Amino acid sequence: MIRRGLFLFYSIILLILGCSTNAHRVDFLQEQEVQLASPKIIIDSILFKKSAKIEAINIPTGSKVYYTINSREKKKYNGPFYISETGQLEVIAKTSNYQSSESISLELIKLPKKKIEASLSFSPEPSESYPGNGPSSLLDLERGTLNFKDGNAWSGFQHSAIEIDIKLERPTSLSTVFCSILQDHNSWIFQPHKIQIWSGGKEIGNTNISIPMEFKNPSMNFISINLPEGTYKDLKVKIINLKNIPAWHPGAGTPPWLFIDEIILK
Repeated sequence: MIRRGLFLFYSIILLILGCSTNAHRVDFLQEQEVQLASPKIIIDSILFKKSAKIEAINIPTGSKVYYTINSREKKKYNGPFYISETGQLEVIAKTSNYQSSESISLELIKLPKKKIEASLSFSPEPSESYPGNGPSSLLDLERGTLNFKDGNAWSGFQHSAIEIDIKLERPTSLSTVFCSILQDHNSWIFQPHKIQIWSGGKEIGNTNISIPMEFKNPSMNFISINLPEGTYKDLKVKIINLKNIPAWHPGAGTPPWLFIDEIILK
């Protein structure tokens, strides 16, 4: 009986010592496993007529920032700079001690010298809750904000497909259509699955957008669709929405919202 009691006593002591050892074990990350924070990019205007000023702030200590425009030569950031062409800007922070930051990608658009005059119509109409300022507001060159409830810039839809008919006032030479789309997963607002451009009853351009696999931060994204260079009198922008919100989201299985605030013809 005494031996059995001693055995239990020592067993409890060993168990306590084992738990104590594990409780004080700490795993440390190696420097190479730590990722740099991305710098913050300030742009005086996403839409510009002559040039746009680009500035990087909140650069991680000891790191260097690099940027490219339209995937051309990578340049080191040494201070504010200007771009004077439509292009995709990509910015990244790097250092020898840590993993590079996530790449920041932004579309900047140089506007035509003359505003393109056109009339627009929706089919179907946007939601009564988010009607925007009517179809013509999509060509007013005034963007909304990340808060879709702020003002009336955003037109909101909850349909499987939206068609926007554009009748140009006069035949116009075009090569690209840009659609400004909101993404806000917290508000069940997703980018579309596909955008098609039609003219004269024929599809002349399209682009596919990948379905997100996880939550993304709110963003305002220009989706570009290239056209065969030519002169156009009418266009139809057909936006094909996701059928349902992805399975990882709390709203899985229900139709997502789509918000658009601007179409730019270039």
